[in-house]
Amino acid sequence: MIAQTYWLYSTVAVIFMSILIALDLIVLVANALSLRKLPPSSFLIFWLCFCGAGTALNPLIIASTHLARDNLAFNNRQCQIHGFFTLVFALMSLCLCTGLTLFRYLVVVWEVNLFPQLAPVILAITIVTCSIVAGLPFLLNTADTTYVMLSTQILCTVAWYDPSFQVKLVGWVCVSVLTIPIFFIGFAYASIYRRFYLSMQITEVALVSVRTVSSSNLGANASTSKVNKTEQQILAAKTDRERQQTLLMESIALVTVFLIGWAPYFCAVLYELSTARSVSEQFEFFAQLAITTNNTLNPILALVFDHTLRGNVKKMLRIER
Repeated sequence: MIAQTYWLYSTVAVIFMSILIALDLIVLVANALSLRKLPPSSFLIFWLCFCGAGTALNPLIIASTHLARDNLAFNNRQCQIHGFFTLVFALMSLCLCTGLTLFRYLVVVWEVNLFPQLAPVILAITIVTCSIVAGLPFLLNTADTTYVMLSTQILCTVAWYDPSFQVKLVGWVCVSVLTIPIFFIGFAYASIYRRFYLSMQITEVALVSVRTVSSSNLGANASTSKVNKTEQQILAAKTDRERQQTLLMESIALVTVFLIGWAPYFCAVLYELSTARSVSEQFEFFAQLAITTNNTLNPILALVFDHTLRGNVKKMLRIER
């Protein structure tokens, strides 16, 4: 029979994970058929929602199994498989957030037009890299000690606190994979902020200057026509910048929510790797809820900011504006 504490953990996990998967499925089902037509950013956000659903599915299966059997027994081999996919989806989520940041960095700072094949290439590299990292315990024949059930009994993942060399190796490889993108995200958004708002200021100054010239040349038709054409070009550039600003805000919101949501778990990983001691059961459960909250917000933010994904959801639900 399950103790009351673990019954509570499992019940909360089932409720939260079910809500999360339902929200993700709305985005996934509505956009699956038009996946190839999605813009690069929308394409990565689609797969970010997929990773969120995958991350939630593992604890949902484990917690549901506990409640159905009324005990905490769970097959070790199954736990290893759950642990593998949990790590793959977690690493993929960060890599996809990094991909979104890279897109905005290329468009705003380098002023590069994104070609449609870039998003699938990033996705393919992400899947291969994350699968290799998560598969290291199987390659080292240490999966049975690397992937274990956490003390909350609702998630199988890496035993970060294990002092053995093989587990430490996997742990620090994962930390490296996590740390490098985080530093890039910080650098990229700082560069984007400087370039984007400097460009907006220049556009505003140019628009005011052109309108001033236009007002002083009301009698000269040819000159006025030329000025009006210049003003239209500047307005078009301003409109494009505003569109990029919306995409930028979408990326910032998704990445910020991701970093905040995963911060407690990341701190726990660093603590356990450094001290070879596990965090408290309560903090572990809090970290898992923070991750779930982050993943729950992803489809919501996607529907708020991304008009392509939102439009497909409206079509599926037959809601017309």
